[in-house]
Amino acid sequence: MEITKDLLKIDAAKVAEQLAGFIRDQVKGFFKRKGAVIGLSGGIDSAVAGALCVKALERNGSTALSSPSATPSSQPEYGSPRRNR
Repeated sequence: MEITKDLLKIDAAKVAEQLAGFIRDQVKGFFKRKGAVIGLSGGIDSAVAGALCVKALERNGSTALSSPSATPSSQPEYGSPRRNR
C-alpha cells in the first residue's frame, strides 16, 4: 500500500456512527446491559469516549465517573481562575 496524505482522510461523522454502533452492539447485545459506566480523566480521549457512549446509549444509558487527578500546588485546580503572583 502506498502511503500518501490521502490515507489520513476520514469521514469523521461516519466513523463516529460506526464506533457508536459498535459500543451499542457490545453493551446491549454481547453484554446484555441497558447502559454503561465510563471513567473520565478529563483528557480529550475521555471526552471522545464519553460523547460516543452518549451517542450510542443515549443520555440515560451512560454514567460518567470523573477521576481525580493530582495537581501540583503551584498549578490552579482545573476550572479555577488563574491568579497572577
